[in-house]
Amino acid sequence: MEEIDWNWKTPEEFKSIVEKWAYDENLYFLDQDEDLMFYNIEWTEAVFPFMFDEKCVKRKYIIDNFLEYMRTLFLNRNTNEIKLIEKNFINDMVAFYSVTNDYNIERCIEYFYDCKVVLEKPQKPDLDYVKYVGKLLLNGKTNLAKINEPRITTNGNYEITSVASITSYLYFDKNTGDYQYSRYRPISE
Repeated sequence: MEEIDWNWKTPEEFKSIVEKWAYDENLYFLDQDEDLMFYNIEWTEAVFPFMFDEKCVKRKYIIDNFLEYMRTLFLNRNTNEIKLIEKNFINDMVAFYSVTNDYNIERCIEYFYDCKVVLEKPQKPDLDYVKYVGKLLLNGKTNLAKINEPRITTNGNYEITSVASITSYLYFDKNTGDYQYSRYRPISE
């Protein structure tokens, strides 16, 4: 394994470094940098073309990180960035999928639109809806966290938690179904 030098001076040089990284399984950025890079539009724009190339050795890794980035945006209700994701990436993925039926691209498209419906058109919650949205937003496509059974809080709202390295909390308004996310500690009832 070889660590990539993270110093570049021009956008072209950056694109060249990213392309070299995408096609060589032995190259890596510092782990911390690699994780953080996937959580912004600029990095996503740089690696986005590689999502369509089956010869890219890091294709699945890039797609999985894109899914996780989307999950984070929806979980935190970051509507401005969600709109940018749809405009800059999802529409191109839909066009690509319509020709290729590529499973990995389909996963991204489906996940985006499932989350978008939950954000924009929430349902009045019941336990099944809370379980569905909890799994969708707290776990995403990874299924790494343990999703606990939902509970009804003292004020009648719903709460569902996930436990991985930390506990995450998702709350649902009992009347509207709108959700609110909290990491590390519960929202006071």
